[in-house]
Amino acid sequence: MADGDGGLELSDLPDDILAYILDQLKDTHAAARTSVLSRRWRNLWARIPRLFFWNRQPHDSSHVSDALAAHAASAITQLNVMSLYSATPDATASWLRVAAPLVSGELCFVNRNPETQTTMADGDGGLELSDLPDDILAYILDQLKDTRAAARTSVLSRRWRNLWARIPRLFFRNHQPHDSSHVSDALAAHAARADSAITQLTVMSLYSATPDDTASWLRVAAPLVSGELRFRNRSMVTISTLIQELIQQVVEERGVFELPCFPKATAIRLSLGFLGLSLPPSGVFSAQPALRELRLEYVQLHGECTLDDAMMPFLEELVIFRVRGLANLTVKLKSLIQMFLWEILDLVRLNAVVPGLKNLCVRLSLSRWNLPSVRIVAEAVEDFSWGTWYDPGFVELSEMPYLRMVTAPYVFPYGEHKVELNQNCQRFLRHFSRIHSLMLLVKFTPDVFVAVQKISPFSLVLLSSKLDDVWPLMEGITRLPDITVLYLHLATQGHTYGASVLHILAMCTGISKLILQIQADFEGGIPCSVNCICHQPPSQGAQNFVVRFLEEVEIKNFNGKKHELDFVKVLFKAAPELRRMRFMSTEFHVLRTFSIRTA
Repeated sequence: MADGDGGLELSDLPDDILAYILDQLKDTHAAARTSVLSRRWRNLWARIPRLFFWNRQPHDSSHVSDALAAHAASAITQLNVMSLYSATPDATASWLRVAAPLVSGELCFVNRNPETQTTMADGDGGLELSDLPDDILAYILDQLKDTRAAARTSVLSRRWRNLWARIPRLFFRNHQPHDSSHVSDALAAHAARADSAITQLTVMSLYSATPDDTASWLRVAAPLVSGELRFRNRSMVTISTLIQELIQQVVEERGVFELPCFPKATAIRLSLGFLGLSLPPSGVFSAQPALRELRLEYVQLHGECTLDDAMMPFLEELVIFRVRGLANLTVKLKSLIQMFLWEILDLVRLNAVVPGLKNLCVRLSLSRWNLPSVRIVAEAVEDFSWGTWYDPGFVELSEMPYLRMVTAPYVFPYGEHKVELNQNCQRFLRHFSRIHSLMLLVKFTPDVFVAVQKISPFSLVLLSSKLDDVWPLMEGITRLPDITVLYLHLATQGHTYGASVLHILAMCTGISKLILQIQADFEGGIPCSVNCICHQPPSQGAQNFVVRFLEEVEIKNFNGKKHELDFVKVLFKAAPELRRMRFMSTEFHVLRTFSIRTA
């Protein structure tokens, strides 16, 4: 967007809208001669399936022939040519010969048409945006990504004064942090129409909006939005800056606004740049059609938050992501299907009773220094991801008889702190005796990371110890549940992974499928040296095991390096029933040169 309010330029519209406009025009010749078309749409108009020409020169129809010769569409479904005066036989035959193989639908030729002489202006004419019919104008406005710019354009203020207020999707970019009156005015215009319905309202505030200003337009929008509400505050601020503010607990008092009742909204997505939010009291979202999705990102909450059936009786998806100030979270929702709790700073108590939940993700939200109280009752869960501190004395999980997929906290093959970190993963896995599918996130690093610390319960703090003092391998992981499918996400950062993978496989010899996802090489880190401990051969036990039921292996981001080929050879020996091995690589030369055949 340019500085200021911006505006609607015809040449700024996307190609699909331009093609739609051209398809509706009744004079392709005029369109072809318009200056904006000659610059931007030189070939676009030639692709539309319906062509209309008014020929004003009786002895020259070259523009018709030229347009047909340039036509790129596979077929012209309708060709209309109106000759205002008496066309010559040669000129007529000329364009007809070109048209003959192209027209697959209707051909209409009217010679000496007197009606068009009175309706067409003198000269060649041109394309005026304000001359387009209302349905096309409404279509254009519905595709725009900044309704504010459209509203302030001079042509809109003259011809489309109320037209844009009829479209169901509104997009606003707010350049003034203390003034969102244009949003309120546009919504008020919508409210003036009895049949108004906004299926999508998106507001992006480039800078930090004020609570009063935000609350002002939200109150107007609340009864109008029957679909999705999206509000992103401080959209000019980078994600990395927001993460730093979260980790370092940067406190800047931005105030608090209360989210009003949206009785017809089905989805609310708020990314607030740590603007303070207060949710409405229980019961206000109970009107039909009720809220199905609530997403809170980069929000400053205050103390406690309760979400229950009286408040959101039909909520199906809840996402709370990178939020601070939330100490006590209570969720009691029978209809909830998915719940994602990511990087919630200050959380010390979580009580979730969600009997219909299918997908549960709790990642890096709890701290061992401020031991939390966690109770999760979710008997129907099928996919469970836990990526934070786990202590069975403070974390109570219900039975999950339908569980199929579990993602465990990070494990570390190396490092003097690996025992403490791996034991956290081991404590979590002891809760399960059998799992169909298990994902382990394996982190390789030339230095040792501690998973949690007082400043942030989810940041990884770099310490100074090296890999050369950290044997034995993956200490702290002693057993794995009975599993059928094993997923290993390997954050190798350029290190050799064969010994670590074989060590894990030796603890789960009953699997039938193995999937390795190798993360792209770490950039900007400490390179792996020739003396790095990751090059040590696997232990004797990790070389002499048999994965008796393993039939299928997938390796993603396989690069064909020597240590990877050595690992594959060992895997073939250890898996006598292996029938299929699939390699995926972004490097073409790897796929072209690498070939392994089974006996």
